[in-house]
Amino acid sequence: MSRSNRLKKLYLSLLLCSIVLPIAAIGQASPNYQERDGIYGEIKFAEFCNVPNALRARVVAEAGSRDSRVSSVEFKIYSRYSYGVNLWNQTFGYVTGENWRPIGVPNTLNNTRDGDRRFYDTTPMTYPLTSVVSSPIKFSIHVNHSRGKTIDLGGIVDMGVIEPGQCRIYDDGNFR
Repeated sequence: MSRSNRLKKLYLSLLLCSIVLPIAAIGQASPNYQERDGIYGEIKFAEFCNVPNALRARVVAEAGSRDSRVSSVEFKIYSRYSYGVNLWNQTFGYVTGENWRPIGVPNTLNNTRDGDRRFYDTTPMTYPLTSVVSSPIKFSIHVNHSRGKTIDLGGIVDMGVIEPGQCRIYDDGNFR
């Protein structure tokens, strides 16, 4: 093979790599993305803040199916609930148990015509309360669909222990 043919093949290979690699990087799923029971999705974004006189939470999830219909998504939060108020820079409160609870009513942000792909968002929920103790925070989604219910789709997002006065954000950084 002549040298000019080898150079042409090399240039063509480099050109193809420069086109294919960026497209391949865009299509990668996050580590929590899951397909189970004919349903696919995950939690895309989660935020929890415990600042004086305000508890704020927001969760965005994706859930869809190629062969059934997703009817709704239930957002769950695991935390040590304590309620309090901050008066004159002093926090007064009451500590309850630690367990899973439902949060928010999600809004459907997008439903494409080719399939059943939706994004659900609790929108920022702010409560005029303060947590008086450190709390482990975890989020999960349960997906109701035409064939039943898929629990903890995409796994559980563990935000760790959040101290009073702190915020923490989980963002998979990968909206497809």
